[in-house]
Amino acid sequence: MADEGKYIYGIIPANGEESFEQTGIEEGRQVYTIACRDIAAVVSDTSLTCCDPTRKNMSAHNRVLETVMKDHTILPARFGLVATERDRLQSLLDKYYPTLKDYLARIDRRMEVGVKVFWQKERMLSTLEGKGRKLSRLQAEVNKAPPAKAQALLAGVGRLVKEQAEAWHAEYSDRFYLRLMKVAVDGRQNYPVNISNLLNASFLVDVVKDKAFDDAIDELDAKYGEWALFRCVKPVPAYNFVNLEMYFY
Repeated sequence: MADEGKYIYGIIPANGEESFEQTGIEEGRQVYTIACRDIAAVVSDTSLTCCDPTRKNMSAHNRVLETVMKDHTILPARFGLVATERDRLQSLLDKYYPTLKDYLARIDRRMEVGVKVFWQKERMLSTLEGKGRKLSRLQAEVNKAPPAKAQALLAGVGRLVKEQAEAWHAEYSDRFYLRLMKVAVDGRQNYPVNISNLLNASFLVDVVKDKAFDDAIDELDAKYGEWALFRCVKPVPAYNFVNLEMYFY
């Protein structure tokens, strides 16, 4: 309906307007585009002014992006971005047209790849036990100590594990990142997700270098895979290399 808000999923190059066989954030609401010149916003109608970040809603948002990405370069909008009306959205597309075109050119025929590297827990602990006399002594004391004292000793074990994990992170995270950046166009290092996370990074990769990037991952896995676990997710929307939020308020 004309007076309803427009939930925004992203921006694509366009020659006119089109619709998709995909429902949006609200059930039964078709996904379609609102065009301005040769770009368009991918939207669905909504009665909402804000959208709760439930698992169901987040999944619906991501499904739309996955569908559109199959055939289009898309600048992804963050979850929950709503324009109040069609005319308002078109005026924003027109106002920020040069910037949006630059963003689209930047990620055209490219994909974001997420890479996480983790220590394998068993290997991590065995390495610590083999190299750390202090850790081995503390663990022996924990096994013999009464419950109250054992709790305090375990805190000391935890500190030693954390210190060693941070040292390993400093030694290997940049090594992995720089190897993958030899193939990628751009990259972002993010905060570790937990103590065993050596690398948490996103890379912008030319589609034609997809295999070369996989080969680089395989090379690292062959060299370090006995104690490190490599996880690669692709393609994903290029959230780490564009920022649309600031343009749609």
